[in-house]
Amino acid sequence: MMLISRMARNSMDSISQGGTLWSEPSQAQPTSKECCSATVDIGVCAVVRPDALALHISKSDSWDIRVTEDSDKEVRPFSEILELWKRASGELNRRGDHDSLSVESVDFFREYGARVGGSYSKRWPRPWPCGTVWLKWDPRWVEPVSYTLNSANGLFTLELKINTPTSPSRSAKLAAFVDRESGNISLESEAIPELSVIYSPAIDGFRPGVFDPGHIDIHPDQLPRPILKHQAGPDAMRFSCFQYFPAIGPSNEHPNPPRSDKDRNFSLFGRLSGEWTPSNIESSGSLLFSARSATSLRLDIAVATPRDLLLKRLKAELPREEPASWITIPQTHTYTEQELDTAAFVESAVSKASIIPFDELQQSSQQQWRDFWSASAVSFADKALERIWYHNQYFLACCLRKHGTAPGLFANWSYGDIGSAWHSDYHLDYNCQQVYWGVFSSNHVDMHQPYLELVENLLPMSERTAREGFNLPGAFFPLSAYPVPSQIVPYPVPPWGYQICMTPWAVQSLWWHTSTRKMSIT
Repeated sequence: MMLISRMARNSMDSISQGGTLWSEPSQAQPTSKECCSATVDIGVCAVVRPDALALHISKSDSWDIRVTEDSDKEVRPFSEILELWKRASGELNRRGDHDSLSVESVDFFREYGARVGGSYSKRWPRPWPCGTVWLKWDPRWVEPVSYTLNSANGLFTLELKINTPTSPSRSAKLAAFVDRESGNISLESEAIPELSVIYSPAIDGFRPGVFDPGHIDIHPDQLPRPILKHQAGPDAMRFSCFQYFPAIGPSNEHPNPPRSDKDRNFSLFGRLSGEWTPSNIESSGSLLFSARSATSLRLDIAVATPRDLLLKRLKAELPREEPASWITIPQTHTYTEQELDTAAFVESAVSKASIIPFDELQQSSQQQWRDFWSASAVSFADKALERIWYHNQYFLACCLRKHGTAPGLFANWSYGDIGSAWHSDYHLDYNCQQVYWGVFSSNHVDMHQPYLELVENLLPMSERTAREGFNLPGAFFPLSAYPVPSQIVPYPVPPWGYQICMTPWAVQSLWWHTSTRKMSIT
């Protein structure tokens, strides 16, 4: 492909002409439609229903980081695994069993696999959603007409038709975006009658119902419940969520593990302009705010983890002439008390953003998108292929950013149990690496930085495996890994845990990184 300077200068206009990711009439059908937006490491899925708009919020490093490490002591060195294979093969031959799918199906081998895979069989670790913001209206008077998500600038727009018994028919427009620089979420809407806003946090054990509001199951090994607060002011309603993440998972020996210096959290803070009446929805643990009058709406939301506070400090401490390209944060880092104060951080971020006009915030974010597109603008004779190029570049920008946490199997979009299969971990037999293959050819080498940090974080574990498991120098990278403080190999189960392909796969793109230079477009 060619990078064309004329396209680079006019990339926003070119993308805007054919770059709408979703543009659909709603027609008030009894279904819901989704579209995804994200930037920095905040992921938002907007879902349009006949009676509501939902914003499902996630973050790349918002994780239930618990790991139960008891099974690690059961892992045997490779020399003993070889003997197990020999014993199992001999056992199958002795029985004349030629139909078994693998030697690991022999009873004693299967039992070994169950013991060493005990940690991976837990529900944790896993991505932890940051909650959902619902804007709910009365579908008798309010009807979604159409919505779009523009890949040129990440702007989501929704058109509503309003037809109440006491007022003439009119339309109302809603717009929302995730700021490309800060990750803050901003939403603005014209007046919607009888509007309510609900914040539903992710609660371990919550099960939504088909014909009821759902319920919360209680189990002894659940993640601690989030702390919700709200405060009404003369000009706005403010609400917050704080979720504590313990690092040590419960086990049979220690069902209630103590706190550790590796524990983490996330905080969310929101500000709703106008006057609202607060209440609670007990069945889902949600906060409900009902508008006292039909006025225009402004909503600002910020989400942060301790990593964000540390990263901000590290960038500020760098000498002005030194680039920030090589900042990496170990997963074993112990955060300070100040860095763990994410609640104050997000409140301050929203306070600053809320006094800036919506259009000004959106234009600033759009400039960041303009810079992104100017590095990888293309012009193809095949416009369908060009559209695919831009849409996939948009998805790449939504889940990758320099100094962000490397995305797992389902990137930074999760809701409930959606996005938690296989722990949404790093599968290093290509799934993890394939995310980054396009960053070199699309002139976004800086987006490979999260992978560099991931490999750096996995190196101590991989060196330990080579040393203790194989009695060899170097590193043996695991099949699966998590963005958590624990340093045990998550899935040391034969044969998957002993594939030799993961190590060359893991380091291949490091060579590409050192041999690729970003092109400047003028």
